[in-house]
Amino acid sequence: MVKNRSESRDPDVLGQTGPRVLEARRENLPIGISVAVAIALVIGFVNAYLHLDVGRAQTIVFWTSLAAFTVTPFIIRRTRSIELGAGLLVLASIGPIFVPAYHQGGLQSPYLVWFVVLPVMASLFLGLRLAVFSGLVAVTGYTAFYALELTGNLPAAPVEGAAFSSFFNLVLAASFGTFMGIATNRSARRATLDLEVLRTDLVRKVVDLEDSETRKSAILDASLSGIVSCDSQGCVTEFNPAAERMFGFTRSEALGRNIAELFIPKGMVETHKKGFARYLRTGETRILDTVVEVVGKCADGREIPVELLVQRIRLQGPPQFTAYLRDLRQQRLAEATLRRREEELQRSQRLEGVGRLAGGIAHDFNNLLTIIGGYGESIATETDSESSTHEEATEIVKAVDRAAMIIQQLLAFSRRQDLKLEDVGLSQLLRDFETTLSTIVPPHVELVMDLEEATWHVTADAVQIERIVMNLALNACDAMEQPGTLSISLHHVGIDADDAWRPDHIEAGLYARLDVIDTGEGMSADVLARVFEPFFTTKPPGKGTGLGLATTYGIARQCGGHIDIQSSVGNGTKVSVYFPKAVGGETRSSLAVLGATRGERATILLVDDESSIRKTMSMQLQKQGYDVIEAADGEEAVNVAMAPGVRVDLLVSDVVMPRKDGPAVAAELIKVFPQMKTVLMSGYSERLSSEFDQILPDVEFLVKPLRMKDLTETVARLLAARSEYR
Repeated sequence: MVKNRSESRDPDVLGQTGPRVLEARRENLPIGISVAVAIALVIGFVNAYLHLDVGRAQTIVFWTSLAAFTVTPFIIRRTRSIELGAGLLVLASIGPIFVPAYHQGGLQSPYLVWFVVLPVMASLFLGLRLAVFSGLVAVTGYTAFYALELTGNLPAAPVEGAAFSSFFNLVLAASFGTFMGIATNRSARRATLDLEVLRTDLVRKVVDLEDSETRKSAILDASLSGIVSCDSQGCVTEFNPAAERMFGFTRSEALGRNIAELFIPKGMVETHKKGFARYLRTGETRILDTVVEVVGKCADGREIPVELLVQRIRLQGPPQFTAYLRDLRQQRLAEATLRRREEELQRSQRLEGVGRLAGGIAHDFNNLLTIIGGYGESIATETDSESSTHEEATEIVKAVDRAAMIIQQLLAFSRRQDLKLEDVGLSQLLRDFETTLSTIVPPHVELVMDLEEATWHVTADAVQIERIVMNLALNACDAMEQPGTLSISLHHVGIDADDAWRPDHIEAGLYARLDVIDTGEGMSADVLARVFEPFFTTKPPGKGTGLGLATTYGIARQCGGHIDIQSSVGNGTKVSVYFPKAVGGETRSSLAVLGATRGERATILLVDDESSIRKTMSMQLQKQGYDVIEAADGEEAVNVAMAPGVRVDLLVSDVVMPRKDGPAVAAELIKVFPQMKTVLMSGYSERLSSEFDQILPDVEFLVKPLRMKDLTETVARLLAARSEYR
């Protein structure tokens, strides 16, 4: 039985076992006394009946008391009231003690010994109130006998049997005292066992409670969600580490304080208090057991988005609540990053399409400009310099040059221009360029340079970097009609693979970040979304082509970097251009540097799929005294060159052609004519580096639209070098 009680895991059983055992022991004691006194009463009455003259009054007292002693156990079991049963015992004992003592000499009667035994027993087993009650009964009895004796109203004690009656009562009292002592000892031992059971149960409950608290603390500490509990007054009773990290309060700072003053933004405090009071009053709730998104207040006053679930703790008494909170800042950041990347992807795809279109258009326009410029140069060369025709032809050539610059900007945007990618010391380059910038910055704009030094260089085209800085500085100055500041700074940063903002087109690593910041009017979100589109501009007509940022975008991407713009209306604009750290010291690709020597008569194979370009170039080359063989594509060029009796001294070919491109033609003919020189032409050169690696190193490249003068000078220089080699 003890084992079963101690091992019970039911808290109700554990809480009720000890009191129930003690209550049963207390009930058994008055019941046992009732039974023992009833037996003693019967024995005494029988003895008196046999040896004494028992009167009617004594008989009535006997049966009344016996009935009371007999009924008392049932009353105790029925009512569970030990005090009531013990009180009946005391009252029922008055008659059996008082009546014999009255007839046997009053205060000299041995029966009065029981008036001493009753208070002692009551004090030991039945509690203070019953002991006092028994003592009052005893004092009252002694007082009554004393008064009767003083007034002489006591009858004479019967002589016969008085000694035996005294002996019997004294022995009975001694026996009863012994019995009660034994009962007290056994009861004490049982009480000790019961207390041990209680102690064991209590220790087990304490251990279980400590285990429960340890598990709860571990769960609270390990939880990634903030957990905050409060009582019916809204005061914090639990505050876990995740909540500490979320709101910036320590647990000791939060405990006992009202959640309204800790976590609720000022504008929502009254709404919270009204809702809390309404629930306590009516049970009506809008957020209980429902996941909602709310705004929380941190220790430093910042407001953060949180996901909230409030549940009531099912305990007796006033309601208590636990709130589970999840910080949504990272989720919001991830969502914003995802939206930004989607927008970046869409913009990149849109710009990529526009870039391909621009590159294709640039190629075609370069061919047209080559034709127009060629005829313009021819007319200008053949006419008198003082004639209007010469002047008009010169204007045509100048217009072609301006158009060629726009084409180059389109090629830069589409990342199809040929860049001289090399190691560039960016801080020194910008420091050297500061003087140039100072001349273009208007007086009302203050130029501030903050250039961080670094031990490593970047991969870029130095000329194009100056072009980028010039474009960005001019745009910034145009945006500041009022006095303002143009800040140009350089920082060296690392970009990790897991950086949320990192675009997909740049690799993780070290980058130099060029920041150009103005204090102008800024841009709206609609303008910012289209800022890299070619020919898009917010400037008045005639103030800009809309190619500055588009060109910057293309150059940054072609260098392996990235450009980012942050702006809002009224807050100025920040443009950040990232250039990757250089990994080698060699120059990847460069445009040909042309000399100027006169050529000799030689055979030139001219290949271009545009007949007008072939005609214009052929005419110019023939004027220089060269024999020109024309071909419309790569296959035709190879067939013509392989014809008997044909010798090719120099190949002039377009790069991109149907059937067979220029680099492939050069690679095939150089095997037949080892001393042949090659000039390749193209409106853009996205395949230039890879193709040139497959050909002999003495290959020149000309960018369309080209000047006929550049063509003839290049041809002359290459043929002169060929003659010296021979």
